Amino acid sequence: MSVIRRNFAEDRRVCDAASHGPWLVAEGISTQIRQPNVSNRRRIVLPPDANGINDARFIAEAREGWPAALAEIERLRGVLERMDDRKSPMMPRSAMAHLAREALDYGT
Repeated sequence: MSVIRRNFAEDRRVCDAASHGPWLVAEGISTQIRQPNVSNRRRIVLPPDANGINDARFIAEAREGWPAALAEIERLRGVLERMDDRKSPMMPRSAMAHLAREALDYGT
């Protein structure tokens, strides 16, 4: 199985260029993804079926969730950089363990 690598910097540019969030899902005769209190020109309309509703929820949640995930990736990469023994060969294992716990405990 090959590993697909994402360009997180490009993903960040895509997020930054998109209309600001949060986005909401409005269900009715169609499923719409929109910003609160914004005109119709910022709406995405999907079919009102189960797939359209699920897709709308995913898109709306991704507007806030993907930037948060990218920030977490950046934070964890910083922790890993500090743990890299090629850059800090004298770092004691206890310090590495402390950094690992710090990274893992952040999200809980």
